[in-house]
Amino acid sequence: MNNHFKSIKKGFTLAEVLITLGVIGVVAALTLPSLIQSYEKKVTATRLKKFYSTMLNVIKLSENDNGEMYTWDFPKQTYDQSMNLFFQKYYLPYMNGAQECNFVNCFLRLNYSWFQLSGYSASGMAVANYIVRTSDGMYLYFLPNTPGGYIWMFVDINGAKRPNKVGRDVFVFDIYGYANVTRRENFRLKFWGQHKPKYEDLLNSDYYGCNKKAVGYSGFQCGEVILRNNWEIPDNYPW
Repeated sequence: MNNHFKSIKKGFTLAEVLITLGVIGVVAALTLPSLIQSYEKKVTATRLKKFYSTMLNVIKLSENDNGEMYTWDFPKQTYDQSMNLFFQKYYLPYMNGAQECNFVNCFLRLNYSWFQLSGYSASGMAVANYIVRTSDGMYLYFLPNTPGGYIWMFVDINGAKRPNKVGRDVFVFDIYGYANVTRRENFRLKFWGQHKPKYEDLLNSDYYGCNKKAVGYSGFQCGEVILRNNWEIPDNYPW
């Protein structure tokens, strides 16, 4: 037959295809976890920033009606209805679509439990004094320590979805200054740890530090770490 009419077909052998797929699989296995983690960090920082901005606006609206925060009637006792009344007056009316819920409906029904960044359970803390579910599914819950000097406000930025861990999807705020300090600037929404002048202390502190080895309240200062990094989670963040 004339070579002019010959058609020569070339293709990959089965071995070559398998080798190529194997290489692609190895590359994917090496890069995919990093890509997923990078995406999760971005989503976390974005949601936290949204919540923070929303709450600052809530406070601004409330101050327009109720005066500056330092004049508000803060709870005088620990673990009583004064926390509920406080939030119902100064926060809830300005949070569109937010709903109160109790421990049974919000936590027990969904088998909700939460943890410190170290992995130790934090559910033993009395966080269920007052619970609010926002219109976009976030949980707010509180640990008032009055008249000791503060109210911790916890936000779980993805609600009942896991991991329910401080520094990952749970972040800690302090919503007013110490009882024996009357300066106006202490009465504001702020992340726990904002008083630390050194960034390194936020990460390395044995108590409240944004690290998995902190012996107490591990991860409580992680929100402040993200804030000081311009709402980005740094490479040395203990994810």
